[in-house]
Amino acid sequence: EKMRQKADEAPKDTPLYIVQSVIGHGIEQEVKELDGWLTVYYQLDPWMMTAAVGKYQFSSATKGIVTGVFSKFPRINTITITATCAYKDIRGHEWRGNCLVTEFTRQNADSVVWGRVDNKDMPELADKYWHAHGF
Repeated sequence: EKMRQKADEAPKDTPLYIVQSVIGHGIEQEVKELDGWLTVYYQLDPWMMTAAVGKYQFSSATKGIVTGVFSKFPRINTITITATCAYKDIRGHEWRGNCLVTEFTRQNADSVVWGRVDNKDMPELADKYWHAHGF
C-alpha cells in the first residue's frame, strides 16, 4: 500500500498522518507501507541552518515517528526514515541526496524508554544509522 497525499488529505487513522504531524505540513515527504515495513522520506532543508541543527531535528522527528507509529499500528514491524537535503560541490553542481538514514524495529523500539532519550544518543539506539560525510 502506498501513501502519497497532500498534507491536508491524510486520514487520521494512517501512519502518514502521524508522520505529517511530527514533520509538519507543507514539507515534501513520501510515506510507503509494504509488508509490515514503513519507509519515510522527507526534505530536511527547512531545518538545515547547520548540520548539528539538522541532526537534532532528524533525531526529534525519528523519536516522534517511531513512538507514534508503533503505538498505533501493530501491523508495522520496521520503520526506515530517510532525510534528504540539497548538496552543492565546489564546482557549483547542485543535487539532492540522502543525508541521514535510520531504521528501528518494533522489538528494539519497545526496549527504549523514549522519555529519557537524548537526541545525541539516536545513532546508538537505532538498529541501523547512517549519515553523510559532514554530518
